[in-house]
Amino acid sequence: MAQLRKAGIPAGDYIAEQFDGMSWNDRSLFYNQAGAYGSEKLHQKLIGDLRRDQGEYEAFVLTSGWDPKDIFSHWNELPESAKDLSGEIYYGLAGIASFKASGDLPLIRTVALWAAAYHLEQPCEAALGAFRATPNNDNLPVIAAIQREFPGTGIR
Repeated sequence: MAQLRKAGIPAGDYIAEQFDGMSWNDRSLFYNQAGAYGSEKLHQKLIGDLRRDQGEYEAFVLTSGWDPKDIFSHWNELPESAKDLSGEIYYGLAGIASFKASGDLPLIRTVALWAAAYHLEQPCEAALGAFRATPNNDNLPVIAAIQREFPGTGIR
C-alpha cells in the first residue's frame, strides 16, 4: 500500500480502473486512503459508485416495506446485498472525504442528509469526519440534522 501511495496519481488511476473487478475485501483497503493518491479518476469513480449505491439502497427500502428506521432491527433478515450497500455507502463517503476537497462538501452534505433520512448512522459518521477535516459554516445545519436523527448515540 505504501508503495502504491508513493506512485500517486498513476496508482490511483489504475485502482479506479480495477475497482469494479475487485472483491469487497480488496476494495476496502483503498477507501480510507483514496485521497492520498490524488487521482481524479479514483475520486470520480468513488462519487459515481456512491450515487449508484444510494439509488440501489433507496430501491431496496421501497421494496422491503420497512420503515428506514427499522431496517437495521431486521439485520438478520436483510439480504446480503442490502448489508453490503450500507457498508459501500459508508466507505464510499469516507473515501470521498479522504480527498479533503472543499468542493466535495456540497455532495457530502447532501449524502449526509440523505443518510440521516434513511437512518444510516455510519455514513453520517463519515460525513462528520469530513466536516472536521474541512470545516465550513454550511456544514452546521447538516451536523444539527444528524444530531437530531441520532440523539444519544454519541455522534458528534
